[in-house]
Amino acid sequence: MKFNHVITSALVFSLVATTGAQAFGATAQPVINISAEVSVPICTISDSTLYATTESITGVLPQFSGIRDTAFQTKLNKIISDLYNSKMQEAKKDPNGEINFSYEVINSGKYVSVLVYTSVSYGNTGSDEVTTIVLDNAKYKVYDTLVDVLGPNGYKIANKVISKSNPEGFKGTNNATKFFVDKNGDIVVIFNKYEIADGASSTPKFVIPSKEMVEMTIPFSETYFSGETRMVALKSIADQVGYEVSWNNGTVTLKKGDEVHRLTIGVKAVENNRELEVAPKIINGRTYVPISYLETVLGGMYTAEANSYTLNFFKVNSDTSEKITQGDFAIMLIKSLSATTGVDLNANGKSDSLLAVVKAGKDLGILPNDENGKFNTNDLLTNQDMALMVYNAMNKLNMLPNGAAKDSSANAIAVLTQIGLINGNDGTFDPSGTITEDTAKTLIQNILKVKINK
Repeated sequence: MKFNHVITSALVFSLVATTGAQAFGATAQPVINISAEVSVPICTISDSTLYATTESITGVLPQFSGIRDTAFQTKLNKIISDLYNSKMQEAKKDPNGEINFSYEVINSGKYVSVLVYTSVSYGNTGSDEVTTIVLDNAKYKVYDTLVDVLGPNGYKIANKVISKSNPEGFKGTNNATKFFVDKNGDIVVIFNKYEIADGASSTPKFVIPSKEMVEMTIPFSETYFSGETRMVALKSIADQVGYEVSWNNGTVTLKKGDEVHRLTIGVKAVENNRELEVAPKIINGRTYVPISYLETVLGGMYTAEANSYTLNFFKVNSDTSEKITQGDFAIMLIKSLSATTGVDLNANGKSDSLLAVVKAGKDLGILPNDENGKFNTNDLLTNQDMALMVYNAMNKLNMLPNGAAKDSSANAIAVLTQIGLINGNDGTFDPSGTITEDTAKTLIQNILKVKINK
């Protein structure tokens, strides 16, 4: 749910007291308004609105209240006030800049995620940044790192998912990597604009399909050393991950869908020109392999604890491609069509930041302008969302071919099917299905072909 309403709080007054001027060099204090709040099991989260007389600062920040543990409540509010103070100091360096704060609350049941967005604009340039706070909904706990929510292999799991998309500039996750838990209960890693890739997405996101993961613990007592190599029993692990294990004349075959692996007892060589440190062995009727085989060949992840190994595997060959959000697609669509058609769809915006592009898109009727949550920048883009945005943009630019129905945006799916951009609602087009960034790029390329071939 996106919170567009505003409410005052003690937080804002503490910010005023500690920061002095609220704008870039301005001396006037902001005006504080009161409006709405939302309650989750762990606390109440209210909107704290900032209005500077110079109009250089706008937006809302979250305020936490209603927590019995007052020290924990103070800790949460300090995260917000520290963010505010740091951005104010940064913003004062450029008197022509504008700064906007907004936030989003996602309640997934076990977790409550608060995402605070900071959009800073300098003339025709801008940046979008995000700060995330993930709370336990039942106890006073903040989950600071991916290891906290994904276990000991948290960084390895995230690296595996993100690397599949091969984003430019990605060097791995660490204890500073930002994340949140979406409404489906999946962990989502989120980056600032330009932190990785080329900035085409406002805040790049990567969904970790945590429901498709298996975690197991292997006590050291169930393993043994061959020289300096830790060996583990293969079949019990493979069974839990979903592999079918078969044996034929010294060759072990593991199969899961189209994925097939083979190894031979007493032979170090395995597929893809890899060689194990120690050849597979049979001990007491069980096949043992080096623990590294689980990671380098089967794609699992392991970490040594005090008396055991923690193992993680994806149960199926999950689609871990980068999903695109409504906000990211809005930027991609509006900028691409503006550049190609010569019509500046972002004329009302002052930069290519998410805030400016979304404002322009809503002003032009390309994006839904509805306070009930029909357009939330951080929600994953569905086929239905995509169809409506594309239809509105093409209709605005008079790009729909002659004969295409133009009477109502409710016909968006039918119109785009008619002109061959989508496959229709015959079982191949799922309105609620989500879309990857690659799919979105291909769609926009096809839109431009429709314009050219009209």
